[in-house]
Amino acid sequence: MAASRRAGPASARAVHRALAELGAAPIADPVARPHGPRPRDAALLLGVLAAKIDLDASVRADPNDDPPDGFTDFLMGYHNLIGDVQGGDTRLRLLALRSVRTAFDLTMAGENDPLECMASDAAMLTANLINAYRLQQRTANDPALSSILDSAGHFLHDLTCALDDYRGSQAAGLG
Repeated sequence: MAASRRAGPASARAVHRALAELGAAPIADPVARPHGPRPRDAALLLGVLAAKIDLDASVRADPNDDPPDGFTDFLMGYHNLIGDVQGGDTRLRLLALRSVRTAFDLTMAGENDPLECMASDAAMLTANLINAYRLQQRTANDPALSSILDSAGHFLHDLTCALDDYRGSQAAGLG
C-alpha cells in the first residue's frame, strides 16, 4: 500500500476530520469555535491523533505476539512514510520528540517507582543525545550543543546514581 504525499504539515481541520473518522475528535465549544478548529488548534489535535494512533497500535502491534505480524506491519507502515522524510534533521527531531513523549508519559503515571523514574531519565538522556547529534550534523560549533550535552550529562548522572541505589536495595533485599 503506497502512501499519498502532501507537502507540509496537516491543517487543524484535516486533523480534526481524521479524528472524527476515527471516533476520537474532541467536541469543540460551539460558542468559542463556531467555525470549527482554528489553525492554532493543530498541535493539540495532532497530540490527540498521536495518542489515538499509539492506543490503536498497542492493541494491534504487540511485539510479544508470535508471530509478530501486526508489529512488523506497523513498523513497515510507519517507515514507509517516515523513511521518505527529506532531511535527517526532521527525522532526528521526530526521534527526540518521541523520547520526550515517552519520558513525559512515564512521569505522568505518578507511581514514582524507581524503575519508572530511571526509564524516564533514560528517555530524556536519549532525547538530549539525539538533539546533540542533530546539532552536530548542522554545525560543530553550535552554542546550544554544550548546553544539550550538559543536560544529557545530568540525566546520565541521575540515571547512574538511581541504578546504583536500586541495585543496592535489591541486593539488601529491600526492593
